[in-house]
Amino acid sequence: MNETETQLALRYIRAELPDLQRQRIVLRANLTLEALFCSVNPYHLRATYNVVPCLMSHVYERYTVECDEQLFAELLQGAASYVSRELSCCHSIENGSSDLHEKAAFTRLGIHMPHKGIIDLFAYVTLPHRAELAAQHDRNLTRLMRQFYQQLCTDDAAIDWQRLIRFISKSDSLINANTQLLTNQRTAP
Repeated sequence: MNETETQLALRYIRAELPDLQRQRIVLRANLTLEALFCSVNPYHLRATYNVVPCLMSHVYERYTVECDEQLFAELLQGAASYVSRELSCCHSIENGSSDLHEKAAFTRLGIHMPHKGIIDLFAYVTLPHRAELAAQHDRNLTRLMRQFYQQLCTDDAAIDWQRLIRFISKSDSLINANTQLLTNQRTAP
């Protein structure tokens, strides 16, 4: 990746990161137990966790990491498209389609974007939101854990595994809840 491509990618990412942060915050605020558990293997959970706080922390962290990975991948795809468009506006494309150039740009971004400038930019831009995300993390985990205790535990606060397995099986029919939530957040103003 040359310096021009790097600077274009950085410009795009700088402009888009505030929206990405907003999406991360809104996505977490609207999280439901159904979305959280829609793609979880209950038998793995049963073999690994025996107390609600550990189980919920694991499932919540896994979910948020997957969502963040998807959002960051979309950001890099957008950066690749932007770099491709900007370069094709500035230079005539003699061979191949702009689609091909976009794919090449994304490949270069994918290979080289763990570039120190990009990583530093992610860290710098996300820094002001870390406290907000941490506070929201605590609120969401508390809210979801309360719902979990009410819906999926016995009276003595033990995990009701039969109820949890039925809940997850029912959630399997709602497997698109996670995808739909992400889609709604991206299209929200």
